[in-house]
Amino acid sequence: MNHVARLIATASLAATASMGAAAARAVDLYVSPNGMGSRCSQAAPCSLEAAQLAVRTVAARQRDDIHVILLDGTYSLTQPLALVETPNASDSGHNGHQIIWQAAAKAHPVLSGGVALRGWTPYDTTLNIWRADAPPKLNARQLYVNGRRADRTITSDLMAGFSVTEHGFRLRDPLFNRPIDISNFHNLQDVELVRLFNWQLSRCNVTSATVTDINVHPVCFYNSKAANLGIYIENAFELLNKPGQWYLDRSGAVGGQPSVYYIPRAGEKLEDTRAVLSATEKLLTLAGADMAHPIHDVTIKGLSFSHGTWFVDQSLAGRVGGYQGLQAGVHLLNEADFLKADHSDSPDETPQPPSMVGGFYDPGNLAYEEYLPGVVNVSYARGISFLDNTFSHLGATALAMLPGVQDSRIVGNEFFDISASAIQLGGVEPADHHPCGDVPTCDNGRVTQNNIISNNRISDVSSEYLDAVGIFVGYTRNTVISNNELVNLPYSGISMGWGWGWVDKNAFLRWKNPTIAGGNRVVNNRIDHFLTRQRDGAAIYTLGGQPGSVIAGNFASDGKNDFAGIYQDEGSSGFTVENNVATRVRNFLLINCNKNDVTQGNTYRQNYSDFGAV
Repeated sequence: MNHVARLIATASLAATASMGAAAARAVDLYVSPNGMGSRCSQAAPCSLEAAQLAVRTVAARQRDDIHVILLDGTYSLTQPLALVETPNASDSGHNGHQIIWQAAAKAHPVLSGGVALRGWTPYDTTLNIWRADAPPKLNARQLYVNGRRADRTITSDLMAGFSVTEHGFRLRDPLFNRPIDISNFHNLQDVELVRLFNWQLSRCNVTSATVTDINVHPVCFYNSKAANLGIYIENAFELLNKPGQWYLDRSGAVGGQPSVYYIPRAGEKLEDTRAVLSATEKLLTLAGADMAHPIHDVTIKGLSFSHGTWFVDQSLAGRVGGYQGLQAGVHLLNEADFLKADHSDSPDETPQPPSMVGGFYDPGNLAYEEYLPGVVNVSYARGISFLDNTFSHLGATALAMLPGVQDSRIVGNEFFDISASAIQLGGVEPADHHPCGDVPTCDNGRVTQNNIISNNRISDVSSEYLDAVGIFVGYTRNTVISNNELVNLPYSGISMGWGWGWVDKNAFLRWKNPTIAGGNRVVNNRIDHFLTRQRDGAAIYTLGGQPGSVIAGNFASDGKNDFAGIYQDEGSSGFTVENNVATRVRNFLLINCNKNDVTQGNTYRQNYSDFGAV
C-alpha cells in the first residue's frame, strides 16, 4: 500500500469514528498544501485526498452542508482532484445539501499544475540569454515569469509573403525579400508553422525543411492552405532574440542537455525570480458516471486555478499534425478543404453534390477531438456551482462543462491569461443537438440546460489559440449569459450555437425535428476590444435555430476587424434582438442569409449604434 493509499485508509477510519455523530450538523474539514494525517481540523489539516475520503464517509447521512476549507498556499498537482459519482464512490452532496470546496477566510489557495525552475545561469551574454535545467520528458508550452506569460519565439506577428508548395509553404523574409531558411534549425520537429485564416488558426508540426521550403504534416497542410491573414514560425531557439521570449530545448541539442532558455525583461533578475512551467493538464474534474448518474450538489468557491496546460503532441490532434481549428476551439482530425464550394446550387438535392464532398461543409469531415480541453472539466452534472474563483495562467480552456450539465452556475469568477476560451458550455455532436434522436421532444440527461453564466470578468483569453472565444456555448437549452465583462479578445466574445443550420428541422441534413437549442438569453453583457487578431466574428455571434432566445441590453465596443457587434450567422433563427448598443465597430449587425441555411424569423428593435451599417 503506497503512502497516499495508507493516508486515505487512515482518514476513512478516523472519519468513521469521529464524524459519524457529526453527520446531523455542519462538518468543516481543513486542508493545507502540506496537510497530513486524518483529523482534517484547523489545527491539524489534512491533504486534499484525505479530505475527499472523509467527505465520502459522512456525506450520505449529511443534514447540513459539508465544507472542505482550503488554507492558504499552493497545492501542487500532478493529477487532478477528481470528484466523481460512480457505483463505488460518491463526491456529491446528499439529502438536499452541498459539498462546498472553498477557500478559508482571507486565504488564497492555488491549485497549480506548475513546475518551478531554479538555478538560472548565463548562457549568451551578448543576447542576455539565461538557461535552467529542464524537467525530463516535459514538452511544456507555457512559461510564466513572476506571474507573467513569457512569449514563445516567433518570426513575426504576421508574414503575408508566402506561397503554397507541394508539401507545405515557402515563406519570404519581409526585410530581405528572400525565402526563409530553417533547414538548419535545432529540433526541427518541435517547430510549429502557425496559419491564420479569418476565423481559423492552425498550428502545424514541421516535418522537414529545405533552403526555401517548410514542409508540414500532410493532414495539417491540407487543412491550412487558406491563410489570408498570414503565416509565421514559432518555437525555435534560433528566433530567441527579444526580452520576454523563451525556448524549451527538450532534446539537449542546443547546449548538450535539456534546458529552458529565456531573455529577461527589463528589471527581472533571474536569481530571485519565480519561473514556472505548466506541467499538468487537468487540475479539477467533476464527473458523473453517465447521464443517468450525474455528480450533483457540489460548490467550488474562492479557489484559484493556475498553470494547467494541454499537451497537443500527446493528443489526437498531435497524431494528425497539430491543432487545426475549425471554429471557436473545435478542431479537425481529418482533411477538409476550406477552399471548396460550400453548398450545391440546388438546396433540394438529397445526395451530397460533388462540389461539397471533401469541402468545409462535408459532414463526413466534422470529426472532433474533445474540443479544446478544459483545465477544469465538468461532465454529467447537476447543481454544480463555481463561485468567486480565479482562473489564470492556463494553457487550454479554463472551464469546460460538457456533456450533460444541468442546473449549474458560473458566477462571480475572474478569468485572465488563458490560452483558449474562458468558458465552454455544451457540446456540438449529434448526441448534443438531438440527444434522444430525431424525435419531437427530448429531456434526457444528455441535454445541457438551465445553466447560468453571470457576473464574471474575462480578459486576455485565447492568447495561444486565437480562434477560440471568450464564452462558447454549443447546443443548449435555457442558458443565461448575463452581466459579464469580456475584454481583449482576439476573436469573438460570446459564441452561441453550432451547425450552420444544417441540423435544424427540415434543413440541409434532413432532420425532421428541431435541435434541443432554444430559450437562451444573452443579456446585459459588456464586450470590449474584440476581433483584435481574427476576422469573421463579433462581440456576440450565433449559429443555428434557437427559438425563444433573446439578445438584449448588451454593450459592444471597439471591434477591430470584420464583422460586427452582433453577428447572426447561418441558420440563426428564433431570436429577439433588442436594446443593444454598439460603438466603434465595422457593422452594428451582420445577418448571413446563405440560401441553404437561411437566417430568418428574428425580431430586431430599439438597438443603437454610432455606425449603423447592417
